[in-house]
Amino acid sequence: MECSQVKENLIGFLDDELSPDQRYEFENHLCSCQACTALLSGVRGVYYRIGKERESEPNPFAGTRILQHIESELAARGNSDRPHPGWSLQPLWIAFSLMIAIVIGYSIGKQGNLNEKTSTANPRSVETLRSDLFISDFVDEDKTFFINH
Repeated sequence: MECSQVKENLIGFLDDELSPDQRYEFENHLCSCQACTALLSGVRGVYYRIGKERESEPNPFAGTRILQHIESELAARGNSDRPHPGWSLQPLWIAFSLMIAIVIGYSIGKQGNLNEKTSTANPRSVETLRSDLFISDFVDEDKTFFINH
């Protein structure tokens, strides 16, 4: 038997599902191959741990201890499971605050539009802004750039 066949039949060997001839060949190969023997011992270790885990039972009192701990924590907090009266009004306060913010923002925007309309009506102030910002210099540079290229 080759190592690949041993790997294929390893679980069958451990579960006693191999025929007597296959079992004999398997055991003979294990006597001559240390790698397959190490593999078998590793798989047996895994089987052993799985068996141990299946045998162990959880503590039957763990559930009652957890529930007692939860009840004692709730009692220490003083029935904090009831909502605070202010929390029930919180969505109303948020909605009211948002509506006020929208109205204030709208009124500020409306005043800004009125100021803007009056400022554009005065051509002298526009020229003053242009000269203060040197807009004519920028415009001249842009024209020369496009003419040269």
